[in-house]
This record gives sequence, structure tokens and C-alpha cells, in this order.
Amino acid sequence: MNYGHRRGWAKVGAVGLSIWAAVSVASLATNIVESSVVFANGNDPTCGVAPTGAVTPANGVFSGAVTDATTGNAVANALVALVKANDPNLSSRGVGYSQPCDLAQTNDGLFAVTTSAAVNEEFIVGILAPDGFASQWSPSGDQYLADVYRKTGSGSFQKRTFDSQTWTTVSSPVTIQLSRGNSVTLNLRLGAPSVTVSATRIRVAIQGVTPGVAGFTYGGSYNSGSNSDVRVQGLGFDRYFKLEVQPNSPLVPAKSGFVQFDGTNWNLVTDSSQGTTFYSVPNGGGVRIGGPSGTVISPVSAGSEPTIVIPVGQNVSGTVTAGGQPVAGACVGLFDKTSVLEQRWVREGTTCTNSLGEWTITGVGNGQYFARLWGQGTGVIDGFYRQGADAIEDTALATTITVSNAPVTGVAVVGGRGKTVSGTISRPAGNYEICVSAWEEGAAQGWRNWRGAGCTRTSTFSFTVPDGTYRFEYSDRSQSLRTIWSGGATTFEEA
Repeated sequence: MNYGHRRGWAKVGAVGLSIWAAVSVASLATNIVESSVVFANGNDPTCGVAPTGAVTPANGVFSGAVTDATTGNAVANALVALVKANDPNLSSRGVGYSQPCDLAQTNDGLFAVTTSAAVNEEFIVGILAPDGFASQWSPSGDQYLADVYRKTGSGSFQKRTFDSQTWTTVSSPVTIQLSRGNSVTLNLRLGAPSVTVSATRIRVAIQGVTPGVAGFTYGGSYNSGSNSDVRVQGLGFDRYFKLEVQPNSPLVPAKSGFVQFDGTNWNLVTDSSQGTTFYSVPNGGGVRIGGPSGTVISPVSAGSEPTIVIPVGQNVSGTVTAGGQPVAGACVGLFDKTSVLEQRWVREGTTCTNSLGEWTITGVGNGQYFARLWGQGTGVIDGFYRQGADAIEDTALATTITVSNAPVTGVAVVGGRGKTVSGTISRPAGNYEICVSAWEEGAAQGWRNWRGAGCTRTSTFSFTVPDGTYRFEYSDRSQSLRTIWSGGATTFEEA
């Protein structure tokens, strides 16, 4: 990633843009398909044992109620997912449903989830809403701005709101309010009907775009067949979004991509910038293409849903090691080679390694690609895959991976161990996520190369870089605060 800044830049709008590009791999990983949480809107939940009354969060049981933000009435059948914070895999730490499943019973909307989170491990709460409501990350709707919880040694819980540095004890059940929302229905078909797909799960994810809520909108739905309608719920009113299709089976290498309407046909495209933007009309007005004046596509009658054929590609697989040992939890992204060189970063697929350091990206089309390693807090330096050597930032040294009508195996990505950069940030109270980037000093012709970054909603940050001398750049993703350079303690001011 040969991003650079001329020496002496203190602040300009372009600085903020380069920071977004520098951390875009992490952002993309948020939507990878191999999630251990079933974020499914259309599935019928299996009833567990409903709490009979208000359950005080303790002994590892996280509890509360889901209610309608407009009427205050309880909402049943909402999936409550406890998800590890800042984890691109969206790894589950507990899943439950608001009760009861039988709406003829007393509609109390209570839930109680036994979490597997370790002591002091941070997690956030995602709600997958039933039809007619908008899914969300609680309570903000944005994953990056959700309240953060952690389990204490006694089994009770503490909470830190997104604009606070202080942890408070959660002594009563948590109330989560859901707003009303729209839905959209699609018909998905695999492009290779001869392939058995009975066990394939195909997720349609909602990705928020501007104008609208910043970041990613939580929601989606699963299909488990080669020819099935998929109803995507949880679309908040007055929101712009894109739909991303994410097949999830290494046995059927179907391609991921963004839904595109070209005026006549419905297609699947890899480049997110080519995906169609939809608009969720206020007051239950359905979904339109492009904006408020676009064509209404939801609700639709059975048999008239937009039909999208999902192409089938190849599997690309390999390992990630460092110092001869497998690295678990590192992420690998496969990007179109030309797009990387042009700084457009078209993603073909992203995944993270298992406990053996193994990874597989499915549905890769024919073409030439760069693989990029993202250490994801493992102590491994980010960089491009180069055969037989440590990953490195220089694209001129990156190894080209060519896919041509056959799987590619044995891509051995080697990560170098780096040094941890950490520090403390002072900032005004408010809704900010601060990103810190390290720019290498001493580069040729007066430019600095980007070598690592980390983002935080707290007062501290930490990430990994190679040995070297750096200038640090601090930027607020909301662009409300002034972007600054600093080599030491940093205080943010209003922009």
C-alpha cells in the first residue's frame, strides 16, 4: 500500500481520505462471509427456555428486553447476538431470542443469553429484528458506535457507552428499542445448476452507505438452496444501502458480489462502487432503486422478485505463518491486481485463519490478484504476499496469484513480527472514533509511506509496525475533529 504524504502537511481534507484508504482492508473484513453467527432475518427461530421475569445480569447471563421504540410494546422473535468487539469475523459470544416464540403467549420480549465471553473480553450487542422492524447494533445502529460490554470476574457485566471512557456496572436488565423498518425480496440462483447446493448458505448482507448512517448497517438474510426467495429485513427508514451477496461454503465456490441493476437486468459485480444504491422509504413505503424517486422494488408479489444469478468461481487457499509457526486470527484479502495498482482496491474475497493458520477464499473468478495480509492484533506486520519471503508493503515485490479455471492451493503467506505502537489520546467528549496511522520517515523524494494503523473509541490505541522511524497521524472518522500530526501525546480540538 504505497500511500504517501509530502513532508510538512499538517492538515487537509485529503489526509482524512488517505486514512480511510489505509484502513480499508479492516473495514472490508467486517463483511466477510465466514461468520459463526447466523444473521438471518427470515429463519424461524427455535424456542429455548424463556425467562419468566426480569433477570439481573450476573453469572455470565446477559439479559433484558426488546421493545418497540414507537409504542413501547415488547417485540418477540428478535435474535439477540453478543459479538466480540472489533472482530472482522463477527464471532459469536452468545445468541438468543426475545420471547415468546408463540405470539399467543404473553408478549414480554424478554431474553437471557449465556455468554462464552472471557473475563474482561469486550463484546457488543446486535439485534436481528423480525419483519417490520429495523435491525441494529445496540443502541446506535452502527457497529463502530455501539455500546461495549464486558464480563467481570464475578460473572456480572459492565458497560461503556460509545462516547465515554468509564465502565459502569450493569445492575438491571438491558432494554433495547427497535425502530420500524422495511424489507426487500430477491430471488437467488447459482450459475452452475449441476452443483449440489443443498447445504450451501448464501447470505445477503446490508451495507450502509452515505448519504445515510455512516459505517455498516446491521442486517441480512440467508438462503439455503440454489433457487430460493430471500427476504432481507431490518432496513431502517430513510437509509441508503447496498446489498452484498456472500455465499458461505468452500464446497460450492460461488462468488461474492454487490447487487447491480443496470436499468434492465439484475447482476452481481465485484466492485462495490458499481453496486446499486437503494433507498428505504420512510413510513413503510418500501425500497426504491437509487433514491426517493426511484423504482419501487419492495414489497413485491411472489414470482416477480428481482432474479440474480450468482457466478461460480474457484477456491484459493493457503496458510499464514510467522517464525515458522501458524498464525490464528490473521486475515487475508484477495484483491484485483490492477485495482490495487490504481488505488481502487476491488476485493474478490476476504477471510481469516483458523487455529492452524489455514485460510480459504471461495468463488474467485479468473484473473490476476494480490493477496494482502492483515495481522488483526496478532503481532504480525501487515503486507502483501510475496512467495518465499515475508509480506511487504511494496507492490513491486508482491507475488501475482493467477486464477485460470482451476483452484489455487498452497499460498504460503509469511508474516514478519513487528513492534507494538501504543499511546493515549485526549479528546472532547462525544461520538468519535480516532484512527492513528504510522508514516515512515526517511522515504525517498520527501514522501512518507504508510506502514500501519489502528482505530479506537477509547483513550488508548495499539497496533503493529516494522522497525523504523515514524511520524504519526491522528484522524477522526466522523471528520468532526481536526486531523493532526504528532510524535507524542496528542490532544484533539474541534475542527
